[in-house]
Amino acid sequence: MSPRLFVLTGAVALLSLWHETAGGANDTAARFGAAATDGTMARDGIAARAYALHRAMACGNEFAFARGFALAGRHGKASDAPVPNLAQWPVTLMLGKAALLADRAHRAWDCEALLSGAEVRRDWLPLTQDGVAHPGEMDHEIVNRVFRELYDSAAGASGPACAGVAREKEAENVGLRLSRECLARQIRAIMTHPRHGPWTEEGGVVTPELAGTSAGKLPCLSEFTFKLKGLSGDWDMAVIEYTRLAALLYRFGRSTLPIGEDVTAAIAVLNRRFLTLRSSPEQGATARELFNLVTSCGNLPNQYGDAIDTVNGSGVDPGSYAEAANDALGKKSFWDSLLRFLAALVIIVVFLLAAALAGAIAGAIAGALSGAVGVGVAVAVAVGAVVLVTLAGGGIEETENHLLMQNSSRYVKNKLMMAELSAQDERKGFDTIAALNEELRVWLLMRMQRIARDDFVEYNAKPYNRLSHAAILNLLDYACDVSWDYDSSRFILNGDRECDSKDRPVVDAAAALLDLSAAKLAVGSLEGRRLIPYRRLVEENYVYYRGRSLLELGGGADNQLAALQLWTGQMRHAPDQEAKPFTFGQLAWFSTSQYRPDPLILDIAVNKATGREQQYRHHARERYASGNGWLITAGGSDAGPAQGFRSPLGFTIYPPISGDVVNDRGVGVPTTLMTGAPVLGADGKALDRARVKKFLRFDGKEVDWGLLDEQSGPTGLLTGKPLWSFSDNNCVAGAFACGLRLRLPDDFRPDTCRTRNVARNFFIVDSTRCAAFNDNDGIGANDLFIVIFQSPQGWGFFEVAQQDAYGRSIDALAIELKRENGGRFAAWASAAAGERIDYYAVTQKRLLTFTPADEAFGADRRACGVVNHESGARFTISNVAAAEAAHCRSVGPRIFIDLNDARNPVRRGEGGLILERYPR
Repeated sequence: MSPRLFVLTGAVALLSLWHETAGGANDTAARFGAAATDGTMARDGIAARAYALHRAMACGNEFAFARGFALAGRHGKASDAPVPNLAQWPVTLMLGKAALLADRAHRAWDCEALLSGAEVRRDWLPLTQDGVAHPGEMDHEIVNRVFRELYDSAAGASGPACAGVAREKEAENVGLRLSRECLARQIRAIMTHPRHGPWTEEGGVVTPELAGTSAGKLPCLSEFTFKLKGLSGDWDMAVIEYTRLAALLYRFGRSTLPIGEDVTAAIAVLNRRFLTLRSSPEQGATARELFNLVTSCGNLPNQYGDAIDTVNGSGVDPGSYAEAANDALGKKSFWDSLLRFLAALVIIVVFLLAAALAGAIAGAIAGALSGAVGVGVAVAVAVGAVVLVTLAGGGIEETENHLLMQNSSRYVKNKLMMAELSAQDERKGFDTIAALNEELRVWLLMRMQRIARDDFVEYNAKPYNRLSHAAILNLLDYACDVSWDYDSSRFILNGDRECDSKDRPVVDAAAALLDLSAAKLAVGSLEGRRLIPYRRLVEENYVYYRGRSLLELGGGADNQLAALQLWTGQMRHAPDQEAKPFTFGQLAWFSTSQYRPDPLILDIAVNKATGREQQYRHHARERYASGNGWLITAGGSDAGPAQGFRSPLGFTIYPPISGDVVNDRGVGVPTTLMTGAPVLGADGKALDRARVKKFLRFDGKEVDWGLLDEQSGPTGLLTGKPLWSFSDNNCVAGAFACGLRLRLPDDFRPDTCRTRNVARNFFIVDSTRCAAFNDNDGIGANDLFIVIFQSPQGWGFFEVAQQDAYGRSIDALAIELKRENGGRFAAWASAAAGERIDYYAVTQKRLLTFTPADEAFGADRRACGVVNHESGARFTISNVAAAEAAHCRSVGPRIFIDLNDARNPVRRGEGGLILERYPR
């Protein structure tokens, strides 16, 4: 280990410890039961798994819920709180409570949980207002006091909805029983707390959080700021969650008091204070795609108040901000605005002079070379124009996930404002917002077409993939809640009407993108695991390579694996085979959504008896091949940054590859062979195999871009986040893979795993005799032979064979390998990684010629295999076997997707397949 990386090892260990202990002793995980074995079983079990998750979120984590609320209520979401990581408003757990309230299938159930009496005085007593036990106060009475002080004291609430929730149980434990009235009161208390809102507090200073990237920190010439400063932007990450919370509460409907009052109060404050991303006459329809250094200094401000406030520009933000913060929110005096206008004029003049100077220099050079004054003048004018247009008219691109989050949130909020304006007979305001939302509707349809055609700019991104998909889920679930018709729009969630014809394309396009993502997830995973190339953030590559579990679904995780857990129940390799509380924030997006992949897609995810192949080409390459009991995932290569400086002339300039720019690049991961084998602990207990070094893999070409946030530690060692890529990992052809730096699983034992030597450095592994590959499931059909060649020149290859194909005889396989490849053994031993290698793949009955250092088989189409690209934004998805995959056409029942006409997207089942239509 290099000295500069030494400090990081402890950081990874601390991260794991935090995830194991953050929940507290009284917190409850969710168990999903038996994993599905086919697509129909998977689809039919989603509702039960969602309910199990919501019960754990709503009832089983009350200490974490109360602790987060108590600390945030006392300190705000402040970095100077005594325990900053714990002072968090428990919004995720509120989603579980709201989901139970909205769950019409389980209306009769109350939330019940058991608290350990030994921890009550240690954990719960500090949450009381005075932190002191009252004379004679029993454990359950302490808990009841916490509920009374935190929830029943909510301003304006009527009646003690959470009174007596705790009671004494046997063995000195405390039982909790939360009624639906108490769930609603908890949500109201947290949402209406005066310190809860779109701001942060530090040192007594309240600073607003703005939507989007940290563009407010960019240099802004018209403001005469030439260094990074200003307000951070990330509030839209919260708004998408608050949007889902509000929509779930709307689904609860009107009910008896006090539940109805509490739900109404929570919805009201959500609409006024938290759903701050909306369209208005002042700000226009869509979020900024570019941040110009002259005309648009930072993000647009939040908007508060009701719908009429938005139309009239009269909303008042609820925070008490410092002068600089108010300035960032657009609260400038007339004289201040005039000064900034004059400053902008000065900057434009500077631009003109710079353009003229650049043009003069270029013109002089061109004129001297040609000897013609006219040429020099022409070049001067042309160069000057390019410089001026580029600097004054271009801008820094907003990131994809922020655009999707902001504009999906605006779309849903605009619809809610349309309902509000209609209910108040404000036709003019309704028409204003409706017109703005129509612009936004078109933008969303065009953007979703682009994603279908080209894939996400931030493909498979860690951690941004979850944010883009959450925004799309919000569109699918809530776009139809309010009609575009003035008279009908006042009735939110009117179940007697069809989805409006304007919203239907939005929902269909969103469902189509989710189908494409679900299909990639299904074909590229095995037993709930996958390891694939991604674009943003590079720093996560090191963390996973050093030992973080692929299924530790906290920050920086592959959020799509949470979807797979909820959709299929595949938890074999998850920690303790259950959904831990720190994964709830990932799982809740899919458990609370109407979207459910079709059984055709889910069958691809859970039924691996049929071999399948899939390749993608976008900004990089992806490739997957699977058979009965195994999956090969190509690691791909590094790619350029996701965003840059976009010129109005049609080209994009990317900044030098350093610092944060490196972190935003595309990154390759090791090519891996996954099997169903668990890891055996020292006691023989089966543990999860979900860490990179537990797989047979090619690390490929190591790319080291240095350290992010590099600094010298107290011992003089450099610290920071290593930026690694494992590049040129594209060599996968069916059951065969090759590459640089072949690595065996770290529990590979040569004495039991090198079952049969074929030649020097060339051997066969019998999976039933090697713990690193033995699934121990008693099913012979998925037992494997793995042929491995390790070149002394630093490269290698492997091939996977089903044992049944060779009569379970390793000798038969060895004989065929010698017969077909015996004359090549000597050439392999001396060949360098850059030379052409021949290998006869016995499982495929064909000769493969490849270059280990840089090979890509068949990456000539946008998508081919289970998912097939036909043209533009048109695709098919079918359960096609590997033998047919290379033809790039669907087989049998299929999902047909066509977004080539962005305003009229098509998503339908064909060949006897009937797709579920959303909303349900």
